[in-house]
Amino acid sequence: MDTSTTNGNGSANGGAVGSPNTSLYIKNINTKVKKEELRRQLYVLFGTYGRILDVVATRSDGMRGQAFVIFEDLAAATAALRALTGFIFYDSPLSIQYARSKSRATILQQDGPEGLYKADQ
Repeated sequence: MDTSTTNGNGSANGGAVGSPNTSLYIKNINTKVKKEELRRQLYVLFGTYGRILDVVATRSDGMRGQAFVIFEDLAAATAALRALTGFIFYDSPLSIQYARSKSRATILQQDGPEGLYKADQ
């Protein structure tokens, strides 16, 4: 399994890749899974690799089949990306990449409210 990354925004194993960070972007998720079930199962699956700050999954048309998992530290995010890329989840192989930018949860944890304010500017 190829876990190489390049600088940019987005994906491991092909396509543009975000710089390594604590936020993972997951796509190719079965769209029939209900939102709360999806969040719960992603938390269980990814939580084995480290402490999760947040799981973001919406069912809006543009975001169906996609989610973000935000870890407390980079080592956990990297371990999850390497281990779970291609993992069959509800009959679909997961495509996982580093997110393009830091999540609000990560900014708040690392930089406090001031960092969040600056990020919103």
